[in-house]
Amino acid sequence: MRGPALAELDIEVGLSPEDLLLYNGLAPGEAPLVEPASAWLQQALQAGEPVVRIEPSPADPLGIVLHFPADYSAIAAPLRAGDQPRGLLVLAHRTAGRYGSEARAMTAAFASYAAVAIENTRLYEEAHEQAWVSTVLLQVADATQSITDLNELLTTVIRITPMLAE
Repeated sequence: MRGPALAELDIEVGLSPEDLLLYNGLAPGEAPLVEPASAWLQQALQAGEPVVRIEPSPADPLGIVLHFPADYSAIAAPLRAGDQPRGLLVLAHRTAGRYGSEARAMTAAFASYAAVAIENTRLYEEAHEQAWVSTVLLQVADATQSITDLNELLTTVIRITPMLAE
């Protein structure tokens, strides 16, 4: 992407597929429209393979922001880990008829690798969080077994509380 379109593209980290499907762009000075952005994006989220946009489909958020003509090309592939949706990969080009069977195969392969990477990261973060909780719980158990008076209990609570906030 180059030029003014890049400055207009506002990427939000953490958008859910539902959030993206409700975004329909906005012209300078206009309030955002909240309506389904594209039936083909919804179809792509539910599909098992990449879906190519055909001209009668409404523009998706990327096509709107980049001011593509009505007949622009786009391909969308679901990012899935097992049966769980993890996102949607969308490629777009301003010319018509850009994506065919080879693009579908390459997009499907990339979407599979990306979905696995996303799932691995999620699992790693979940395991890291569980290990942290286990460490804190072990310290709580250890502290409660060895406490002999109220002052010691308060000192232990004060020491462990910041760990719980991290």
